[in-house]
Amino acid sequence: MFRLSKGARRRLERLLEPLTPLLFLSLYPFALMPFPAISAISRALAWLWWLLPSRRKRIAKANLHLALGPEASEAVLRRAMETSIRNLLESVRFLHMAEDELRQRVRIEGLEGLREAREGSKGIVAVSCHLGNFPLLCMRLSLEGLRVGVVAKMPRNRPMARFFSRKMQELGLVFIDGGQRRRAAKEGLRHLREGGLLYLQLDQNPPYDEAMVPFFGHPVPTYRGPVVLAERTGAAVVPVFIVSEAPGRHVVMVERLYRPKGDLMQDLGALNGIIEAYIRRFPEQWWWWHRRWKRYLDYR
Repeated sequence: MFRLSKGARRRLERLLEPLTPLLFLSLYPFALMPFPAISAISRALAWLWWLLPSRRKRIAKANLHLALGPEASEAVLRRAMETSIRNLLESVRFLHMAEDELRQRVRIEGLEGLREAREGSKGIVAVSCHLGNFPLLCMRLSLEGLRVGVVAKMPRNRPMARFFSRKMQELGLVFIDGGQRRRAAKEGLRHLREGGLLYLQLDQNPPYDEAMVPFFGHPVPTYRGPVVLAERTGAAVVPVFIVSEAPGRHVVMVERLYRPKGDLMQDLGALNGIIEAYIRRFPEQWWWWHRRWKRYLDYR
């Protein structure tokens, strides 16, 4: 099978970058479309994706074999493909939705625990992962009066990066570019010391190997940020996730406050364990497309 090298993929992305406005234009009809129609289109696109060769599909299949076993991989992969497409298309609809309707369609379980954590600390480190329609989680928490800071990498695509920055501002979210590590750490500390909620996803590979923590039985490099930032600021650590209940219906699940034990590896292991439990509970809603176990799997 013909496969592009990483460098070739980057060059192709730069070549296609001027066409990005056409992508935005093609997605706009979903802002007006009813959710059942979006769900039907997602199933059709997932079926087409299943038939076509795909690097991300190979990565996901390898991850599923390692994490859940071969007997579950195909069924979960098919559902995960549909879920990922539906989340993307639904996001367009939610971005154009009135606040009252968004509150109704994205409910919160355990919000009182989040409020208690805010009252008893200098800020909140919201530990999460790429589960469900995670951008909605930040949008929804912001509607509760929480000053939400999001640590993420800015897209390489320049028109997409401009759109991303503008939308974050419109939604009242504080963007912190995770691609600039030292600056991100300083901005994250400041955000927490000002009493904000800092949203961190713990399920991707950092550019260092110092903290190798078990995840589905295999030690993987894990971001130290949630524990380190909490220790330096006195912020509360609260695991928070979002999952889909039905087309156009989601629930934000706020876990109980996690109290760090003072041992970095033990704390990261416990947080990874909470994330793993949610992924096992909702496997079709996790982002299996990332090379999380690249030290154990050949993704070529």
